[in-house]
Amino acid sequence: LAADAETGDEAVAAPLPLPEGVAMETIDVALETPVNAGITAFRMRPVPLEHGQFEAYVQVALNASAPAPVTGKLDVFVGGVLAYPREISLEPGQRQGLTLSLEGAEEQMLRLRLRVDGDCLAADNEVIEPLPRVRPVVAAWIAPKESADPFTELALSAIQREGELDLWKGSPENWPLPDGIDVVIFDGWLPDAWPENLPVIVMNPPGPLGPIRAKHLENGVPYDEVRVANEQHPILFRVSSGRVALTQTAVFDISGSLEPLWFAGTEPVLAAGEIGGQRIVMMGFSPSQSEHLPLMASFPLLVGNSLLWCAETAPSVIERLVEAPTGRVVPVAGRQVTWSTSRNGALEKFTLPLDAPLLELDRTGLWETDTGQRGAAYLLSRAETDIAAREARDPAGVDLQSPAAGASARLSGDVTWALLGILVTLLIAESWLFHRHAVY
Repeated sequence: LAADAETGDEAVAAPLPLPEGVAMETIDVALETPVNAGITAFRMRPVPLEHGQFEAYVQVALNASAPAPVTGKLDVFVGGVLAYPREISLEPGQRQGLTLSLEGAEEQMLRLRLRVDGDCLAADNEVIEPLPRVRPVVAAWIAPKESADPFTELALSAIQREGELDLWKGSPENWPLPDGIDVVIFDGWLPDAWPENLPVIVMNPPGPLGPIRAKHLENGVPYDEVRVANEQHPILFRVSSGRVALTQTAVFDISGSLEPLWFAGTEPVLAAGEIGGQRIVMMGFSPSQSEHLPLMASFPLLVGNSLLWCAETAPSVIERLVEAPTGRVVPVAGRQVTWSTSRNGALEKFTLPLDAPLLELDRTGLWETDTGQRGAAYLLSRAETDIAAREARDPAGVDLQSPAAGASARLSGDVTWALLGILVTLLIAESWLFHRHAVY
C-alpha cells in the first residue's frame, strides 16, 4: 500500500529504493484467532504375509494459536467408499499419531480427509495415494539335499501359497544363482565366496564366511525360552517370542553391525543388520531340532518377515512413489505429466506438457508421467500447519509495529551463539589464570 511520505508516518524500511514522495506501509492481515488442524505426516506400507492388507501411519496437529481445543473427524476413503471414520480431539499445539489398518486391492485410491469446524487452511486437510503395488519376493533356498530342514521347507511353502513369495529351491551344486533373485537363504551350508550383491539369510551356519563370524555346535543346546532384545524390529512383527523354545546350533559374533534380536541364555540366536549396504539375517538355531518353534505359526511369520525385510532394498518389490513436499522440483522423464487432485470429494485429472526433465510440485496430489514414473506432492508440514495469530503487542507490552520493536526482537531471538562466545571467553580466561598465576 503506497502512502504520502509527507504525513510523517515512518514506514517499515523497504528492501528496494522507492520513488520520491512514495512510502510503503506494511499491513498485518493475519487472523486474530486462527484455527487450523492439518495432516502433518503420512506413511503407508503393505502388511507382511497378508495379501490385500495395508497399514498407514497418520499424524495430525492443531496450531498452537488456536483459542481452544477442537474435535474433528478423520475420514478414510478406500476406493471412494468411506471405510473408517475416526473422531479426533486436539489441544492447541498438540500432535497426535494414528495407525490405520486398511483393506483393499492394489491401485485402489486411499483418501484421507480431516474436518474441523472453522479450519482456515484447506491445503493440509487431504492426502490421496494409491494402495502400493507389491510383487512377490523371489527367494532362493540353498540347502544340502541330505540335510534340508523339512520345517523350513514347510514354512516357505506356506508363504508361497499366500502369493507373497516365488521360491527357487536348490542345492550347493546349483550355486551360483541365476539373475533375478531378490534374497538368498543359506540353510546349513555356505559357498566358498560370500555373495556381496544379494541380501542373505543364514540359517544354522556351518562356520564363518565373509562378514559373518560363526561357529557350528556339534551338539545343539536346547532352551525353553528366549529373551527379546528389540521387540519393535520388523523381523519380529506379530511373532510370539514369549512362547518360543528352540535348540541353538551355532554361536556367532555380533560386535559389528548386526543387531541381536533373540538371546538364548547369554548368546544371541537371532540377529539382523546391514553391513556395507547388504542386509543380513543370522539364525543360529535348527528348526527341526527345536521343540516348539517349528510347530508355531510364528515360525513362518519369522521367515516371511525376514524375507520381506531383506527384500526392501530389492528393486520394484514394493512400489515407491516419488514423495516430496510442495514447492520442490523433482527430476522426471517424459513429455507430459498427468495430475490427479481432489476437488470437492472427486478425483480430477488433467495433463500438462513437460518442457524439461524437471517437474515443479506446485500443487498437492498425485502425478504420473507418460513413461510410468509416479509420485505424490503433499504439504505435510508442521510449520505450515502451525498458523500464528496476529498480535499487536508482545507479553512485555512493546508495540511490535513500532520502530523500537526491531531492537526488542533482536534481543529475543536465538542466543546460542552468544552463549557459546561467553563460554569460550571463560575457558580462555581460566586457562590464562591457571598458566600465568597458578589460579585453580
